[in-house]
Amino acid sequence: MRSHLASTLGALAVAFLTTLPAAAQVTVVNMIPKEQSGESRNDSEPSLAVNPANPQQMAGAAFTPAPTGIPNAPIYVSTDGGQTWRPNYIVPGNHPDTGTGDINLRFGSASNVLYVADLRKTGSGSTITRKLNILRTPDFTSPSVMELLVERGPVDQPYVRAISARDSSGALTDRVYVSYGDTNPPGNQSATVEWSLDAATAPQPAGFPVPPQQPLRVDVRGSCEKLGPTVTTIHSAGRVYAAFFRWEAPCTTPPLQGDVTVVRDDNWASGPTPFQALKDPAAPAGDGNVGLRVARQVPVPYGSLLGNQRIGGQLSIAVDPSHQDKVCLAWAQGTGGPDFTIHVRCSKDGGATWSGDLRTVAPATNVRLAINSHGQIGFLYQKLAATVPVKSWETWLEVTGDDFATPPKALLLHRAPDDVATGTAVLAGPLGDYNDLMAVGKDFYGAFSGNNTPDLANFPQGVSYQRNVDFTARRLLATDNTTTVERSSDPFFFVDREPALGPCIPHPWLCETRPLMKLGKIRLKCLRPGCIVIDPLPQNCLVKFKCPGCAPGGQCPPYFNVFFDGLGDKWKLGLFDVDGKPVPHRQFKRGKTLIVSFRPGPEGFVDGRLGDYSFAFTMTSKGRVGAAYWVKTKIARSDHQYRPPNSGLGR
Repeated sequence: MRSHLASTLGALAVAFLTTLPAAAQVTVVNMIPKEQSGESRNDSEPSLAVNPANPQQMAGAAFTPAPTGIPNAPIYVSTDGGQTWRPNYIVPGNHPDTGTGDINLRFGSASNVLYVADLRKTGSGSTITRKLNILRTPDFTSPSVMELLVERGPVDQPYVRAISARDSSGALTDRVYVSYGDTNPPGNQSATVEWSLDAATAPQPAGFPVPPQQPLRVDVRGSCEKLGPTVTTIHSAGRVYAAFFRWEAPCTTPPLQGDVTVVRDDNWASGPTPFQALKDPAAPAGDGNVGLRVARQVPVPYGSLLGNQRIGGQLSIAVDPSHQDKVCLAWAQGTGGPDFTIHVRCSKDGGATWSGDLRTVAPATNVRLAINSHGQIGFLYQKLAATVPVKSWETWLEVTGDDFATPPKALLLHRAPDDVATGTAVLAGPLGDYNDLMAVGKDFYGAFSGNNTPDLANFPQGVSYQRNVDFTARRLLATDNTTTVERSSDPFFFVDREPALGPCIPHPWLCETRPLMKLGKIRLKCLRPGCIVIDPLPQNCLVKFKCPGCAPGGQCPPYFNVFFDGLGDKWKLGLFDVDGKPVPHRQFKRGKTLIVSFRPGPEGFVDGRLGDYSFAFTMTSKGRVGAAYWVKTKIARSDHQYRPPNSGLGR
């Protein structure tokens, strides 16, 4: 049961969030490195991975071939939070047109291992082939070529998601899920997911299926042999969602007809019948089959144009990291380019039922969703605006803390004319088929492609370039910093750093410094009525008490029971995570002692340090301003929540 303080501060934090000003700390960076200033290709369809264990470390990719003579394609590497980028040529194979094919990247959340799903391209024209490569590297900054774990194909739009979690023995493992549309599926079941439950260090194929095992076809109804995205999202509790279009025959001329379908697994897809937790309602409302159809018979104009941009299957899904039952979904539909509309809906019961449209945008494409640790939804898209004298592509990031019940914070990241890039390998148009968005903690990180003309008017949030440019003349310059380079499309990195929502943010004038600590004791003192004193963990673990770790063979993380003797009725106590969100816990009274019992989340747990949490002590009206209160403290580990001597003591 959460304390009254936790509830009060949580409500205050939400109230503060809804009144935040639109301005935020936004950074936009052109990712093309200085040494590639002379390139003029269409470097579109970007992917971005931010290392949750160290957000200063990032990897990116786009359709960027390596210079002549280098056999491997590059990823972009940043070790300074995205301010600067350099190429690292470690992806096996280097197609002369695009380097890689469709490519997607993610880090394990605690392992530092980078995983890549890439369509390795060979040949040209009608003889070109694209095979899925699942790759990994323990050090993405190293020049060593990534290790090949799996090769299969042909497929389309591979999508990789990874999370670090402890197995039954307490060992930290990486759970990695790769999804895609199979171009030659058995039974026309194109939507496919494969996974490994221990991908970081196991030898090749590192837990991914190999014949006679086969990847799982999650579209049990069958479909057409039609390319399209299959996307996944993972919660740290082990819940995995996947979304895809189930196409209706005949898949011939656009617009195609498809059902937007979601499947779910509640235990890492580790059981004998994975991804069967969601079923359609029984007839006549549905067909009762596995896979809940959120929207039915939606038209998708594959191959049509929106301006000069090719459009097709657009789909994104994201789960709230704090609430595994809340999941949001976005897709685009229309009979052609002018009415191509993005729809956003959410479910609060694990996908069993869905809201109506929370947000629609038209005409628009390249949708991505993410949900941060505050429960805010990030919504990235690119919209064709009817500006004069020519139409323009606008790249927008919207952030909402109330599911679009009120107008979201809207950030225009880029605006540029809808002209086809004049560089080689124009491919899908000026944008490509997708962009990327992810949340790490409270912040949103992403990448998009667009016209690379160095015109500051095109970037309302500002921009920095590494490649040589002349902003005054709005020219791209070659490596000699003199020769003009023709415009094309480049990948752009961005980060939106959301304000912290710590327990003191709604009323910082009441917050005191950290308490004075001695071994086994803490001194609380307020200089004004109702003040809040913040006691951070794990920084205090070696000062106030030694924080125990996991017991051999025991539950990991275990429950921790923290004892406070001396608070009386003078102080109320709450528990908060690193983002200032209340942490579920129980409080018990035993005589004059208050016991707080909680279990750290596995994603942030560090053995012997508990994780990044804080206690917040609020003085009640019975406390005396200026008085010092010495409180005895100790901590104990348990495989279960604290059990009071009799049932009447819990509250």
